[in-house]
Amino acid sequence: MEKINDFESVINILKNYQVVEIGAPVKTNFSIRNNKIFVKTNNAQYFISLEEFEALFKHSIFYYFEQTQSVEIETSKDDEYYAWKHK
Repeated sequence: MEKINDFESVINILKNYQVVEIGAPVKTNFSIRNNKIFVKTNNAQYFISLEEFEALFKHSIFYYFEQTQSVEIETSKDDEYYAWKHK
């Protein structure tokens, strides 16, 4: 993950409709929608204002959000399994 060095850069990245994240204490993703910050964790999703975002997260360490790659399913393995099961 690539670290973002200052809070102003975080705001500029969000205003360019990109996603940033923090890893501690809970992995949290941030994006901007309709001039509000959308906050997403595994357990919660909510909107806060830019002012609230700054007050709560200004001293956090932010990183560029990296999309995880999806795992491709090998259809040949499926074909082999179903061919064996139906015999």
